[in-house]
Order: sequence, then structure tokens, then C-alpha cells
Amino acid sequence: MVKISLGFLSFIAGFGILGFVISAIGAGKITEVFLQFSPWGFIPLIVLTVIIHIVSALKWQYLLRTMDIRIPLLPLTKMWLVGYAVSYVTPVVYIGGEIFRAYILRERYGIPWARALSSIFIDKVVEAAVWITVIFAGAAVLISQSGTASISRYIAISLASILFFACFLVVVYVFSFRKKSLVHFWFAKVLKSQNSSTGKFLQDIEKDFFSFFSSGNRAHILGVTRLALIKYFLLLVRNILLLYYLVGAVSISGSIIALGFSYLSFTVPIPAAIGAQEGLLSLVFQRVGFEAGIGAVFTFLLRGAEVIMVGLGLYFLIRWGLGKFAFRITKWAKGGLGNGNVI
Repeated sequence: MVKISLGFLSFIAGFGILGFVISAIGAGKITEVFLQFSPWGFIPLIVLTVIIHIVSALKWQYLLRTMDIRIPLLPLTKMWLVGYAVSYVTPVVYIGGEIFRAYILRERYGIPWARALSSIFIDKVVEAAVWITVIFAGAAVLISQSGTASISRYIAISLASILFFACFLVVVYVFSFRKKSLVHFWFAKVLKSQNSSTGKFLQDIEKDFFSFFSSGNRAHILGVTRLALIKYFLLLVRNILLLYYLVGAVSISGSIIALGFSYLSFTVPIPAAIGAQEGLLSLVFQRVGFEAGIGAVFTFLLRGAEVIMVGLGLYFLIRWGLGKFAFRITKWAKGGLGNGNVI
């Protein structure tokens, strides 16, 4: 009940922020900017959004193949969309749907829990490394365009938080390449429960993680990273085209800023970053000379395209049995961690 209440409150907070942003800019001004958007812009927006999600699934497929798991791209894309849809409506965007993806892998293809989750964990680490770079690139361009004095305090605090998270990832990488087991340290040294089912389960995941990020696996690391970079390049191209159809000019710097600060907004604990993304992009766009309303409309259009993909993901989730699925996930989370016999 507490979790449901917190999730509901985060939704309310998001819509409250969104209402404030619309009120501050003016609904009439937002409508005026939206009417400037050429209808032809919807075609590349939707097409690129679909391609971006296919590339995401392709990256996951490549990663699974490095683990000797071969699954066709079409069903894997559906699984990706299910996970994406669940993550999109959780308090922190892009976190929450992993267990659903892993469950479908196990249910439909017999992939062990640990292997399924380790593939997703590795995918997330590679993604995080890229989007942290994207956030700092967006901040750097914003500073170069508007000067450090115009960077507000809360943006600086947010970037400091991201830097802290980046340092945490560096520590994880260092432990990985030095072959030090964090799980073993935690369960054996701290909890004194190395032989527990949870401890063994997590060590299996960690073993796959270490194996992938070993010095002898550079080709596969580069392969996954290359696909992640392609994905983010397509996201940048989508931003460039969207801004072009909104303002009638190509703005690479504005597109980089939009990409970086969009991902920064996703760290705010609000489902779909409702309100946070609109407010942040409206603020930074005005800092670099765009008229009021561009940031909000830009976000509305992006959100519309993503909601279509979320809808597809929810459709596949419901089609595969939402009630039974949720019940099994709950049962697994309560007591089945590491138990391969949970059905």
C-alpha cells in the first residue's frame, strides 16, 4: 500500500509540475508554438522512434549472443517493449521493467533467471556509460552557449549527483577488471550468509558480468557499445529533425542540449518524468535563445511518439497474460529469488 501511495503521489507531483510549467509559459503560447510544427514532422518522428527501439532490441540480441543465447529479433523486440513500457511508468524512467524482460526470457525460452538478468544488467551498464556522457555533453554545450553564470543551482546539484553515480560505475568497473567479487564481500564478510540462495544467485549474475567485461572480451564490449552509440546518434538526429520542424532551422547545439537534459530529467523520481522534462527543457531552451513554449512542445511531441511505443509494450504484456504474469513476478520477488523452480 505504501509503494502504491508513493507511486500515486509521484504522479500527482509530476502533473502538478506540468501544470505549473504550462501556467508559467501560457497555454496560448504553447498552442501557438505547437501550430508552428509542420505535420510532415510526424513522419520522421515516428519512424525514427520505431528504429531507435529496434536498435535497442538489436543491442540486447547482440549481447545475448555473446552469452550463447540466440533469440530472433522480432520476439526480442516485443520483450524489449514490454520492459520499456513498465519502466516508463515507474517513478524513475528506464528502471523497473528489467524483471519483466527477464521473466519473459525464462518463461518463453527457458533462459535461467541469473543469465537473463545478467544480460539486462550488462546492457544497463553500457547504456548508463553512454547516457552519462550525453548528459555532460548537453551541459557543456549549454555552458558554452549561455555562460556558467546562467546555470541554475539545481542543475549544478543534479550534475553533481550524476557525477557521483558515474564514480560509482567506475568503482564497479575497477572491481570487475580486478576480479574482486562485491557480492562475495557483502554476503560472506558482511552478512555472513555466503551459501544462501540469494547470495549464490547474485554471484551467478556477477560472474556473467565479470566474464563480459574481461580484458579478453574487448570485441564484444566494443560491439555492444557501438550499437549503444548508434542508438544515441539516432536520438540526436530525431532531436535535430524535431527542432527543425518546430523552428525552421537546424540546431545541432540545441539538439545536444535537449538530449542531455532529457536524460537528466529521467533521474527525477516521477513516472515518465512528467513535468520535470517539460520544465527542464523549457528552462534550458530559453537560456540559449529559443522562444517560450519551444521546450514544452518539443517534449510533448517526443512524449507522444514514446507513448505509442509504451502502448505497444502494454499490449504485448496484456496479450501474454497480465494478471498471471504480475502474480508470478510478485511470488518470485517475495520468496523465489534464485529459485529456478518458481513457475
